[in-house]
Amino acid sequence: MEHEATFAKVLLLTPNAIMMEHSGFGDKVYRVVEILEDEVRIRGYGKDIIRCAMQRKISVAYGKIIEIRRIR
Repeated sequence: MEHEATFAKVLLLTPNAIMMEHSGFGDKVYRVVEILEDEVRIRGYGKDIIRCAMQRKISVAYGKIIEIRRIR
C-alpha cells in the first residue's frame, strides 16, 4: 500500500492476544484476537458494530471437514 489510510495502532500485544484500533472509515473500531487452548476468538467493538453468529466449515484434520457454530 502506497498510502496507509486506516490509522491502525496496536494497543496491546501478549503471547496469546492482540488488541488493535483503527479509524480509517470514520469512528474508531477496536478488534481483539485471542488465541485460547481450543479456539481463536475474534471480537470487534465500536459504534454500530452488530454481534453476529458465524457459521463456518473448518478442517479439523487432513480430509475431515466439520461445520462450526458458536455464539458467546
